[in-house]
Amino acid sequence: MTLAIERPKIYLGVKKTVPLGIRALGISAVVAGLGLAFISYCTFVYQQDGPRASILSAVGILELLCGIGFLYRKKWAWWWAVISSLALGLWMAAGSAVDLAHFQETGDCCGPDKKIAGLCVSFIFWPFLCYYLLRTRTRTTFGVGRAVASGNSPAAEPPAVSG
Repeated sequence: MTLAIERPKIYLGVKKTVPLGIRALGISAVVAGLGLAFISYCTFVYQQDGPRASILSAVGILELLCGIGFLYRKKWAWWWAVISSLALGLWMAAGSAVDLAHFQETGDCCGPDKKIAGLCVSFIFWPFLCYYLLRTRTRTTFGVGRAVASGNSPAAEPPAVSG
């Protein structure tokens, strides 16, 4: 009689126990990293702009590595995601201030590049991204912070004070 050892199911090289939101953010970071690497290549080849291409390439590689680390639930990947999402929020705030100043000046809210629609999408997406990254369950998945104990567990009781 032989015992069959069941292997865990693997999806894109990651165990299935990775929550859907973390998997989606990891895959989107990998795609964004590849996209930035491609953009940096095109910037270097067609515009001959070395410094801009090297910055885009470095950010693209970091984003790609962050996506892979996010799929494997590495703590450094969570920190990079938080820092890059805060930088994204600052960039969106600065861009919205410029766009609102343009709207006040000209009254044109639907210019050739449809800035208002992009702002609406980004202001809907960014708060959910920050909420998901900073919530307790996501932080404990990456080992940042501590697990919240339920009310009936011994960990929820205060420590005994010795006299």
